[in-house]
Amino acid sequence: MNEKNQYRIPAQDLCMGDPAPFGQRWEARVPLPLSEIGDLARALHSRYSEYRPGDLVNICSFDSLRWNHLQEMATFRIVSIDHNALAIVQIGEIVVVPKPAPVVVNPEMPDLKIVPLNNTFEVRDGQGNVIDLFVERKQAEVFIDGLVKAAKVPAKPVASAGKTKSGALV
Repeated sequence: MNEKNQYRIPAQDLCMGDPAPFGQRWEARVPLPLSEIGDLARALHSRYSEYRPGDLVNICSFDSLRWNHLQEMATFRIVSIDHNALAIVQIGEIVVVPKPAPVVVNPEMPDLKIVPLNNTFEVRDGQGNVIDLFVERKQAEVFIDGLVKAAKVPAKPVASAGKTKSGALV
C-alpha cells in the first residue's frame, strides 16, 4: 500500500455540521489537494461509528496546516457502511478556489482640501466631491492624514471568482 492511500483525516478535523435526524452533514478539512488523498473512504474512517448511510461530507482542501487559504472543496455522500468499511460517492464537481489576486493600489492621492461650510468642515477632493463632513477642523485634518497613510500601505488582496475543474464559475 502506498503512502497516498494511507492518509487519514484526524478526528479533530472532521466535525458534524448539521445533526439532522435523517441525513447528517459533516465538514472535513485536509492540508493537501483532494487528488492526493487517494482512498477518501479510508481517510474519513476516524468517525466511522458516527456515520449513517445518506450523510453528506463536505471536504475542504487547504494549502497548509495553517488553514489560511482554501484550495478546493467537494461534497460526498456516504452510501453504505458495511464490515468496517465506508462506501462514498462524489456529489457534483470539485470546486477549485483560485489564489487571491493582488490589488494594485493607486499611489497618487487626490488633492484633498478642507472647506468650511455653516460651522462644519467638508473634506473635498480635487473635483469638488464631498468625501466626508466634520464638526471640527482638527477632525478633518486627522481624517486626511489617515487617508494619506492608508494610501502608502498596500491593500489586502481581493479574492477573484472561483471556478470548478470543468471551468464553470461558482
